[in-house]
Amino acid sequence: MDDPDIIKELSSFIGTDKKLATFLHRLRDTRLAEKIMHKGFMFENHLGNTTDHVSPDDIIELTYFINIRRAYGKVAIVIQINNELIESINRKLVNSGSHFSEVLTKYPPVMGYNEMLIYTLPAQFIMGFFDTESGKQVANPDFNPYYETEVFDRNIELILKK
Repeated sequence: MDDPDIIKELSSFIGTDKKLATFLHRLRDTRLAEKIMHKGFMFENHLGNTTDHVSPDDIIELTYFINIRRAYGKVAIVIQINNELIESINRKLVNSGSHFSEVLTKYPPVMGYNEMLIYTLPAQFIMGFFDTESGKQVANPDFNPYYETEVFDRNIELILKK
């Protein structure tokens, strides 16, 4: 993945909306990427454990994260979440020790095999995926980085009750 044109295509695919936080997750095949786009993204503990927070208009940073995660696969899932939503959640969780991504789960978390909680980010936050070898781009028709649901409010309440 040393082709600078592919990185520029990825950057263009992601866009440069400063109102959105962008995260990348690498995986091996497009079938799993399609499933994630429709069912949501499962992650362990918090979003930062399995994704990289990137600046899509910073070509050097994008190149770094694409190359350093190459071993995980050729497909990059693109996740975007409204920064204001993240900041609002963080303000509510300030003294809880919890991470904003714990609130954004659409299902109650389940215990994973290594005693870490598994959360599911709604499919609306999946912008799409990008094949870093072919340059193939697939946009999620249900993508909505401003998605909010009453489930998030209930998740905040549960976290604050702990």
